[in-house]
Amino acid sequence: MDPPEGATLQVVVELSQPALLETSGAGWEVSPAAGGTASSFVFSARTAGFGGALTGSFRGTAAGDLAANGTMRVIDPGTATWAREQATDSGTLTV
Repeated sequence: MDPPEGATLQVVVELSQPALLETSGAGWEVSPAAGGTASSFVFSARTAGFGGALTGSFRGTAAGDLAANGTMRVIDPGTATWAREQATDSGTLTV
């Protein structure tokens, strides 16, 4: 189903320790920007950018596991009730 006109897809990636975001996929805005180090990154895509894969390359700042928890939501979904359901996923990268 197509996203509502004017909506924004937002993915928040929370990390167990600060990491450097080396690269981010085309069509996505990210805060802090690629090249920044943080424990949380917010990726946003407007309606025109939907359908593009979200990619990113993280580099841990310390040895050990780097756990990532991602939450996705649609901002300003209009009356699309399906867009009000959040999605969450997580993973661990051992560096």
